[in-house]
Amino acid sequence: MITLYSTPNSKSQSSPIIVCHGDLITRETDVIVVCSSSEYLFESICQAGGDPVSTSYKQQNSRNPNAPIIIVESAGKIASKTIYFLPWKANPDESILRKSIENFVSLALEKAIEQKYRSIVFPAIGCGGFGCSIQLIARTMIETVYSKLKTYQMSVSFIIQPNKKHIYDEFKEHVDALKLPSPSSIELRKIAADFGKGVIEVEMGDITTQTVDVIVGSTSSGILREIILKAAGKESQLAYEIERRNHPNYILIEIPAGSLQCKKIFFVKWGPNDNEEILQQSLIDLINIVVQNAISHKFTSIAFPAIGCGKSFYQRPCYQLPATWEKSAEDKIRFTLSTKMHEYKSIASNFDQTMKGKYTDIIKIERIQNERGYLQYLVHSKDFLKRLKVDTEKRLYHGCHEQAANAIIGEGFNRSYAGEHGTLYGFGVYFSSDAAYSHGYTKSNANDERCMFLARVLIGETTQGNHTMKTRPPGFDSTTDGNHIFVTYHDAQALAEYLITYK
Repeated sequence: MITLYSTPNSKSQSSPIIVCHGDLITRETDVIVVCSSSEYLFESICQAGGDPVSTSYKQQNSRNPNAPIIIVESAGKIASKTIYFLPWKANPDESILRKSIENFVSLALEKAIEQKYRSIVFPAIGCGGFGCSIQLIARTMIETVYSKLKTYQMSVSFIIQPNKKHIYDEFKEHVDALKLPSPSSIELRKIAADFGKGVIEVEMGDITTQTVDVIVGSTSSGILREIILKAAGKESQLAYEIERRNHPNYILIEIPAGSLQCKKIFFVKWGPNDNEEILQQSLIDLINIVVQNAISHKFTSIAFPAIGCGKSFYQRPCYQLPATWEKSAEDKIRFTLSTKMHEYKSIASNFDQTMKGKYTDIIKIERIQNERGYLQYLVHSKDFLKRLKVDTEKRLYHGCHEQAANAIIGEGFNRSYAGEHGTLYGFGVYFSSDAAYSHGYTKSNANDERCMFLARVLIGETTQGNHTMKTRPPGFDSTTDGNHIFVTYHDAQALAEYLITYK
């Protein structure tokens, strides 16, 4: 169980659901949603967006005419960042109609959430010449949005044509009916949700009074640190000073619980950053480090403070993508290299040298352009360089079956792949400088083709591994066989750079 503690906040927030008169074309937002089955709306958007929008839509639709959603970058007079085209058809059966509206709204919202957008605008679909019940459409669209906003913060607007006052009034009435009482009129102290085999709770209260295995504090937060140490007592205060003095560069230090009702206190080194992506990754790293150390102690419950919530640090991230990457207007992340490219020849040559005759032909080499994964790896790499003062990156191979390769391309080398290549040198993700070794963990598909990644891997401080190691040993970043095998224990410690398909 993981519990997050926060003090109450009496400030109320405005509703994230907005109903207004206007035009989808001129609305400044991240996403506008267009019903591609509505001839009038579709043609209006394509005309306003010009050739770039029309051409991109036609190309994607010709490749996959049954696609549930087509995403096009905005252009021309369209003020949004992107356009979601979704098909939808009216139906006289109210049950079928309601379900189709729910699917339409849910699909658009889920895609916007996946792409980390913060604002989206919907038209009032079905309220024109379809003969549908405006009341049913308004209620269904708004209730679907409302259910999604319980778990994700986003501004959702419904744009109604200026001459459709009756439609505006219907949508506005349903939004007003859903408004919650302000925080000052209710007292919500705890919410909880199940995730897999665990539970995450968010609770208002005093972290020092919680009965859990681990209480987490931040070494950079003077107020929180003093509160925890004062409640824990002199034994814990002395232990903290000794640990901090002896290990000033440790990211995490453990001390006895003292007078607190937990088993251990973990203090982690963490600081805010005005780069949103770096800030997000630093919080992910913090939680990973704490959870991994808790697992090594066989602890099952942790209490985190809501760190970094005193001030907002959100500015647009600034970083440079690799010079070899190609631009794409779509969500494309796999790019097949030409055999004439120096990039291809270099990879193929190294692969040939280390495969030692275990293959007959390279079918293709794909460059993986996963921007999110690259940025997470870049942040991790900078942290390694700052901490170790030396570049420990290696380019290593990772063999797997085709299904796993597709998942890794999208989600990276996460800990779900730990143990796939055995546990002889630790329970992590295995890489090797020897392609012939990694070849032993590949599997042929129906075409007798195999696949292997060439990955960028941060080795950091490494030590001899063994089968008892569930996480990285304290003071080290990876384990090894002492020769060509390296084992990582952090999701962002390796980046899938190329996928080699061969026979």
